[in-house]
Amino acid sequence: MQIVTRERLIKQIIQNHTRAYGAIIIESYPGQHPATELAPLATSTFDLDNDHIFYWCQNLMARRALQLSREPPPILINNYTRLPELWPLVLQDLKCHYAPGRFLLITNGRVIWQQHQGSFGVAHIVPMRTASTWEKGDSDGRISVKQWRHQRQLLTQQTLFRPTFVWSEGIPSVTNEIWPLARNRWPPPAPSGWSSALRQLVGTTFSPRALLTRLQCELPAYRKSDIQTWLQLARKNLTIDFLPAWQPKLKDKAAGCEFAKLILTLSEFPSDDDTDELDLLVTRQFLCQAANDWQVYLDATVGRLGHYRDNYGRHVDLVAMWPDGQWALINLARNERTSIEAAVRMLVRVRANVTDDIAASCAFLMVNTPAGKCYQRADGVWVVPLTHLGP
Repeated sequence: MQIVTRERLIKQIIQNHTRAYGAIIIESYPGQHPATELAPLATSTFDLDNDHIFYWCQNLMARRALQLSREPPPILINNYTRLPELWPLVLQDLKCHYAPGRFLLITNGRVIWQQHQGSFGVAHIVPMRTASTWEKGDSDGRISVKQWRHQRQLLTQQTLFRPTFVWSEGIPSVTNEIWPLARNRWPPPAPSGWSSALRQLVGTTFSPRALLTRLQCELPAYRKSDIQTWLQLARKNLTIDFLPAWQPKLKDKAAGCEFAKLILTLSEFPSDDDTDELDLLVTRQFLCQAANDWQVYLDATVGRLGHYRDNYGRHVDLVAMWPDGQWALINLARNERTSIEAAVRMLVRVRANVTDDIAASCAFLMVNTPAGKCYQRADGVWVVPLTHLGP
């Protein structure tokens, strides 16, 4: 397969939102270069990562001489949270010279919405996620998530022998550059076992008390408050993320799990053409990759992603949900027949247990594999490798 890097879907998403909002806030993940990728969308650019520009803006603001209205829109401001006094100036400019798509504001990390009071209806937050398999050119996009909800056709079996991705070693480090989040005290450096402890928790449901207890077992020499601080920093720095729980109406009234599922948001999933260890792509590694891909594709279709688990042992790795009420169940499996069969049985079991009015909104059931054949089973479940999935 020829490697072709496609244009990021985030650009089209941002362009759609610029028709309705005066300011678009873009949350960027570790290791990305959003200012470079989004520069074509802007006419004027302020890169506050550049110290010269940062001190120039700071000096102008101190003298109240920085007038954003003189710059032709759209105005892109990279790492605008480095200069907190800039946000009130943006709001003031929008109040006096409001126009849709006037500002593109990039932040290195997660935005705390409470700090943007008064911006409702003016600003909109868009996450700039890690590039998906399709965007990196390692998927042919044969199965379009956008079209799959409304129009499906039987595909001939296609086999793709190219291995997909091997998970990147390590986790983006939780640095001290955002230490003010920790109640104005400098947190201790994260230990070497922190990344290993987080990796062991990938795919588990996020109960704060259980998670802290487990992390304390992995890192017994550290206080509970330190672990809580690292979790806050990792969440703020977009190193970790959580899939919310899907809670449909069930026939047997089983108690659903309300906890979110922990995943990692890695900045890179490098390919390795020499490896045949596809088992490495399943479980924790494959879950992170598949969840990221589905989140990117659902962002483009105004959908959202979750997971399902109840106290009867029923569970679904990923649940796609759309504003019109449609939903889809996705399980992850190895290429072996036994693994696929187990994933299919769980999907059918969960769908059979939802009430009839909810079941009518089911768009499809799908099993994602690292690579292999793309086909529809006799029971209607689709088996699709990530290397055939696209927006």
